[in-house]
Amino acid sequence: MRNAIRAHVCAVRQRLFTALLGAIVFGLGPNAMAIPVGFGSSCSVSGSAAAETGSASGTSFNVQSLLLGCGSQVSTTGQVVANVITDAGPSQFRFDQTANTSASAHAQLGSLGVRSVSDGTSTPQAYLYQSNGPGITENRFGASANSLASTYWFDTFTVGGVTSPNGFVILQFSMDLHGQTSASALGAGSSLLSRLLLSDGDRYFSDEILSLSDAGILSTTIGFHSFASFSLMGLLEAQSAARAGWLGTEYTSASNAAADAFNTSDFHVDVVTPGGSYSSLSGHDYVTPIANPRGSVPEPGTAWLLSSALLALLGARRRRK
Repeated sequence: MRNAIRAHVCAVRQRLFTALLGAIVFGLGPNAMAIPVGFGSSCSVSGSAAAETGSASGTSFNVQSLLLGCGSQVSTTGQVVANVITDAGPSQFRFDQTANTSASAHAQLGSLGVRSVSDGTSTPQAYLYQSNGPGITENRFGASANSLASTYWFDTFTVGGVTSPNGFVILQFSMDLHGQTSASALGAGSSLLSRLLLSDGDRYFSDEILSLSDAGILSTTIGFHSFASFSLMGLLEAQSAARAGWLGTEYTSASNAAADAFNTSDFHVDVVTPGGSYSSLSGHDYVTPIANPRGSVPEPGTAWLLSSALLALLGARRRRK
């Protein structure tokens, strides 16, 4: 049972990874991850929910797959019937499985969001009965669900001229990601958030994966020749997988997993070199917004106190005169 679920999940994940990789590199192999010239964004979701059904002597999976687009959810159920002979005669025991998964994503230039949620149940754990002594029929069946939400944006940049000693314009690339992941115990649930920032610039002549892979606000700098052009691509994906029922060596009645970074992933490009500049083909502004200090626009109470202090100072100055 465990091998069947694992094979099913692995097959689905392999198809999802292949589809995602093909979308990212636009039909190129993994060693030629070329970023397209121009600008744009896209998102997609994939996944499936599978619940085992049939009889104890032979089962199959009821499978439902996520629809194409940027958001979808599916649910499926299954029932396995086990026939036993009890002291009261023939009887049937039923094991019920459910599987659910959902995925959603959005993509804009410089801003991405993904969410993936999966859960499964398989109950009960066993049936006890009497047939010339105590008997037990254990749950050896299960359900699985998994989904992947992926999204990306890309844009083309041109560096402005600068009269720096080395002729380079230093740009700082940063990503802000504050997503959350959760998964149930017993190894039955798993979730993952991953992100990449690919840079295709004149300095390297090939794509470079910037070292921004963890949650939080991370940044790195790269130098470009004046008037150089380069492409940039930001990617974000969320994955979740859940398995319930018999796991080969143990049983779990329920499993769940979630990966959520739907509103918390932003990408920024800032100029470090004094006098340097850049422009994007899309015209989108990638500069990190400056946080508005709390005191820059005084609240009414604060403004009143400041005014009172100023008047007091003026009064003291007049008295000294």
